[in-house]
Amino acid sequence: MMKIRVLAFGEVAQIIEKHNWEMPLVSSVGALKSQLNNDYPALQEIDYVISVNKKICGNDTLLSDGFELALLPPFSGG
Repeated sequence: MMKIRVLAFGEVAQIIEKHNWEMPLVSSVGALKSQLNNDYPALQEIDYVISVNKKICGNDTLLSDGFELALLPPFSGG
């Protein structure tokens, strides 16, 4: 089975209640985000981004077996 590795940080990890896991491959970043928003409705309340192999990507980015994705909460700085 083809898989992707998912890392979650900050508020996203608190909502999902895990920081690091593998899941079956989905077709794109948008498909992953839809699945996560359905599984964890509270994610729809925050503006998180997804990076693929350490690059922030849009919803149309296609995924392949073994990719590493990070779910990143909103950033603030000063």
